Amino acid sequence: MKRVLVFLLIAALLAGAVGTSAFAAPGNSGKVHWKDQLIMKWDEMLQEYLGLKDKLEDKGSLKRAEEDRYDELEELLTSDSKEAKKFYLALRNHLNNKHYAAQPYVQNTVQVMNRFRNRFPNWDVLPFNSIISHRFNFLFDTPPMLADGRTLVPVRALVEALDADVDWIPYWDNDSLTFGDFDGFSSIDLEGMNETADEWLDGEKNANINSDTQVSVVRITLEDIEIALFIDFPVAYVNEDGNIRWEALDTKPQIFDDRTYVPLRFISETFDLEVTWDDGTIVIDDDDQDDQDDPVIPTDIDRNSGDVTQDPFTASSYKLNVNFDPSDYDVVIYSTDGNDQDNSVDELMFYDEVRLLGFELDGYYVGLAIDVPEEVDNDSYDTEDVVDVEWEGNDIETYAIVGDELYVYLLVTEDMEGTSPNLEVRWDLELDRETFDVKLQYLRFEDEPVDEELIIREDTDVTQYMNVGGEDIVFDFDGDDKELLIFGHGQVVPFIEAGDPLPEDDGYFVGIRIEAPEDFEKEDLEYVELNGNELDEDEFDVTDSRLVYYLEIDENDEGDLIELTIKWGPAFVDETIEIRWFDLELEEQLLIPERNDESVRQDPENTGGEGMSYVFDAEDNELEIETENGRAVAYYEESEGDLVDLDDVELPDGNWIGIEILRPTNYDGETIKSLTIIDGDTWSDLELDGDNNDRLWFYFEAEEGHDNFEIEILWADNFEEETIEVDATIFELEEAPTE
Repeated sequence: MKRVLVFLLIAALLAGAVGTSAFAAPGNSGKVHWKDQLIMKWDEMLQEYLGLKDKLEDKGSLKRAEEDRYDELEELLTSDSKEAKKFYLALRNHLNNKHYAAQPYVQNTVQVMNRFRNRFPNWDVLPFNSIISHRFNFLFDTPPMLADGRTLVPVRALVEALDADVDWIPYWDNDSLTFGDFDGFSSIDLEGMNETADEWLDGEKNANINSDTQVSVVRITLEDIEIALFIDFPVAYVNEDGNIRWEALDTKPQIFDDRTYVPLRFISETFDLEVTWDDGTIVIDDDDQDDQDDPVIPTDIDRNSGDVTQDPFTASSYKLNVNFDPSDYDVVIYSTDGNDQDNSVDELMFYDEVRLLGFELDGYYVGLAIDVPEEVDNDSYDTEDVVDVEWEGNDIETYAIVGDELYVYLLVTEDMEGTSPNLEVRWDLELDRETFDVKLQYLRFEDEPVDEELIIREDTDVTQYMNVGGEDIVFDFDGDDKELLIFGHGQVVPFIEAGDPLPEDDGYFVGIRIEAPEDFEKEDLEYVELNGNELDEDEFDVTDSRLVYYLEIDENDEGDLIELTIKWGPAFVDETIEIRWFDLELEEQLLIPERNDESVRQDPENTGGEGMSYVFDAEDNELEIETENGRAVAYYEESEGDLVDLDDVELPDGNWIGIEILRPTNYDGETIKSLTIIDGDTWSDLELDGDNNDRLWFYFEAEEGHDNFEIEILWADNFEEETIEVDATIFELEEAPTE
């Protein structure tokens, strides 16, 4: 009787789960997931078992084959077997899908994804239901994230599922903590923990961690294990029942949208849980499970040259030629007009809400017919049986099984011509994912119909962004004339170093935020131009709601008219905003000449004799000159050689030593602003020497016991003055020739 009640409960759960299609994360094709297929398979086995049970009760006995099947099903459905655990995992996932399908925030996952990627370009968004467990139930109100291959999750949802305790102590709190507040901390001990810690502790990052560093702390406690994580620091404190250790992490806990994200694998494994990957799903379970299913090795798919052809429904509306190479899975698509002797290229038609095989196409498409593999059961295989179809890495829905062929319609753009985007098909979980490299050649695109709209502006649609350039900069925007005036009030515009905050180049910047027009979508942006020159995508930041541009300020351009032109998309007339700035004072920024150990060396003409020895210390800008083996410094007659001094005249008779000074690695000019020999002469606006005007040849006359002197060089107005200390130890001078 107890067993029957168990089955009735399972049947009730199945009735609710199977009757509702699985929630598909945004971008998913919505086809039946393998876990849903497993539930349906389980339901079939359950119904078969109950039927055999009724038959046994009615007749009192079963045939031998039916009895064996009855025993097999009873063992499967009532034991703690691998199949039973797989069923429970699938059911948990399915019920979670139903929960997420009813949550409005899930529908905004694309917007969430964009916000995350704008702040963290190396992050990606995982589906809400990507983390499940036999033992725990994880429900998130913001999606898990993937950062450089590491999964991070919102900490509160994680600890609630684990039934752990969590404390949050920000560094600005009255009870804020430092690294030194945790037992066993030592920055020296962290060094050498692993390569990640070594890399992290190198350079300037090493200065950010010491016992006095204030930190925002997430403290998680489960039974006798305590974990402390530190926001923006890849290091963790672990206390296991009094046993304390520090560990370096390969990713940092971070905060986004008031949610604290922490590394999933580190926390799970510290709490003796096992993290496994199950065909797109992360499974968390007890670490002592040793009955994991053996992985299924997918079967290869055999192809021949006729398996991929042109779609007979002609999504391209003209003759497409398709060549398929089954050995490399290369599909080459190109268009020619077969009626013309010259094989002239035809135009690819733009589709505007045309329906083919039930799909509404809007854009440029090419259609392929792909034979269903022989490895698939063609008699019962249908469109919904295809697990996944991706084009350029994104799930698509424009495909259908007709007969024994998959008809797929691929959206193409002009920038794809000559490229090889991927078409991937996952026919069945037992088959390898099939990848076709689709090369698109000789495609000519018909002009897309455009009904452009004017962009209406309010005076507040263009504003300052993040106060880049100083808080006292004022923006005055006239929405009617689209004029932007930028004023300063005596506030010095700071020099922004690379990467601080957005511009990757050093300089003076002001940040302009421009609200996007209504109905604009990020992918529609065609170009941004400054004074007619198109900007690269990394020179501005754009979302569906606004565009941010950092305008570099040059005091020589004050009052000049600058035009920023934006083509928001085919639905809008391109927009030009006129920009001027006034009374902006720039903070003086001097560059330090960058040197290496080879920056100063002997003049290649070997002035002074081949036995000269030069040693240059780039760190201290010190130059040591001496002769090797006591060799004399050569005597030069005025007629010997073509050597010239700073006055561009031949060297007079005497003992001369030549120094070759390369221009700094961060200076590309061809002149020197000024050069001074201490207690000597000063030269201004000197031209550099050498074939590429990239070096200075400097000569001085050697005397017995010659001592130290200094050379001061001002390379340009925006460089600090450079002083080279010369220690010239002369052992012997060659005597002048006598007649």
